Amino acid sequence: MIKSIKKVLLFFGLNKIFALRRLKVVSKITNTNILKLSTGFEKILEVGCGNGNDFIRHISNNNIKIIGLDIRDTGLKKENFEMIVTDAETISFPDKYFDLTFSCGVLEHIQPVEKLSRMIKEIRRVSKRYIVIVPSISTLIEPHTGSIMWQLRSKRKKESNLQLNYYSDDAWLQFEGFKNAQSKRFFHIPFILTNNHNLLSLLF
Repeated sequence: MIKSIKKVLLFFGLNKIFALRRLKVVSKITNTNILKLSTGFEKILEVGCGNGNDFIRHISNNNIKIIGLDIRDTGLKKENFEMIVTDAETISFPDKYFDLTFSCGVLEHIQPVEKLSRMIKEIRRVSKRYIVIVPSISTLIEPHTGSIMWQLRSKRKKESNLQLNYYSDDAWLQFEGFKNAQSKRFFHIPFILTNNHNLLSLLF
């Protein structure tokens, strides 16, 4: 039932509406209007940009240079945008090159944990500020599987072969790259899906 509802939402493009709402919520939490970035934001990186619906397509300022990293070329085209096909374990840019790095729904897929740790450190290294969004361990409906409390089941009871990282808020902040970051939860779909996002305190 839940998986069927998820397919209907995707079919009608409601995922784009949810993405826009998520960005508005993040803007409010961080006191940074990431939909209308201007002064102080000249270069932006998105890690795991995909088709751009989570972030890049919603940026209205065409004077900002945008770099998107993904493990496959999705054919995304946008003014002042460059796609680089790679993962983020090694990001070929100088320290603090990007004014903002954004990543949504990516880090929970990265395994083993050693690789995840290296990616987080690279995001921190190349960024003056960053916003990273991952599903909360307390979410009622796991967003990838559409199953209730999938992340808390024992391995043998998980009907999906997906390997996902589900850490507590405190555990995410133990990664070296997230040192001094702040964690805040918000509802993706109110009272059903929560997302825990970690962001560098410099954003405030």
